[in-house]
Parts: sequence; C-alpha cells; structure tokens
Amino acid sequence: MNSSQKLVLIVCTGNTCRSPMAECLLKVAQSKHAELANYRFQSAGTFAQENQPASFNALYALEEKNLSLNTHRSKMLNRALVDEASLILGMTSGHLEQILLQFDIPAKKLRTFSQLCDGECSDI
Repeated sequence: MNSSQKLVLIVCTGNTCRSPMAECLLKVAQSKHAELANYRFQSAGTFAQENQPASFNALYALEEKNLSLNTHRSKMLNRALVDEASLILGMTSGHLEQILLQFDIPAKKLRTFSQLCDGECSDI
C-alpha cells in the first residue's frame, strides 16, 4: 500500500456481496488504467458483522470472471475509515443516507457507485 494513495471506500450493508465485488472489480480496473494508480480501494458495510466471508453468490459471480473473493472478510464501517476516505461510494442512495446520519461528514464526499460508472444515481 502506498501511503500517498487516496482511499476510495465502497459501502453496502453487510460487506459480503456488492461492495466486495465492486472493490475487486476496481482493483482489476486499476491494473489496466494508469489514472487509477493514485487510489486504493477498500470496502465496508453499514451493518456488517465483522470477519464474515463473501457470500456464495458473490464468490461464484467473480469466479466466472476468473477473479476471487476467497480471502475477503467483512468489515464494519467506522469513523477511521470514513475520515480516511477521499471518496465514499454507496451501493444505494440509502447507504449514503445512513452514512450521513451516522457520521458528520460533507455530502460532497459521497456518491453512489452507479454515479461513478455511468453518471446516473441508481441503486445497485
């Protein structure tokens, strides 16, 4: 990990399916796109149980793309992660609302994952 890299935090509910898959896909994209070299990616959940493996369906979906979530363990969203993140990507607008309720941070730090991908604010 390069300490000069900015953290992009991807958030869903349990951190066993959507956000770990997005984290994995962003890391793959990073290896192919030099403009992502200044970022590091991590995921967490708004109501995650700590240290849970990725869900079977998430494992299966990424295995079909020759990717793996076998080492993933869920992490609860916390103040340290929120403060460290340069950008927080929620998988739904509800995740962003929960983050704003739970943590006193500027709304400009938040986007939905879909806004990053296609500019639309839709839920995943």
